[in-house]
Amino acid sequence: MFSHGRLKNVPETIPKATIVHATIARPSILLDSRFLSLDTFPDQSPERTPIVKKLAIVAISMLISISALAQTGGGFVGPGAGGSATTVQQALSMRDDTPVVLTGKIVSSLGDEKYLFRDATGEIIIEIDDDDWRGITVTPDTTLEIVGEVDKEFMDKTKIDVNSFSVK
Repeated sequence: MFSHGRLKNVPETIPKATIVHATIARPSILLDSRFLSLDTFPDQSPERTPIVKKLAIVAISMLISISALAQTGGGFVGPGAGGSATTVQQALSMRDDTPVVLTGKIVSSLGDEKYLFRDATGEIIIEIDDDDWRGITVTPDTTLEIVGEVDKEFMDKTKIDVNSFSVK
């Protein structure tokens, strides 16, 4: 018996020249015009079992990681997490597309997904898409934290395009 690479317990009667590697993952031996897979050797299975277990663990870990990344919500909340403006007064003087995080209340609906938002420094129009409400009911007494961007259009008032909001 001799060992050749990954092949073990190959009878010495088979010359080394007849060993054919069909693929790296599945080498075979040519014997009487037939290919015998390494899976037929009894000592091969115990060696492959730990590898199969490791691959299964890696695959499960990857699926868990991918599903965690796919979930919405969450993330860091704190200093520097959102935009640079934290009050309505600051947002009114910011450039277009500047990210903002504002805390205040919706005073009234202006129609067409637009609302009048107020904090201690002033009022600004915000735009919340209908599908962003996610079933949340808000009254003029409800304090919200909104995350969005300054929206300045030519010949129009400065608005905030709301990306998300939460009840405080």
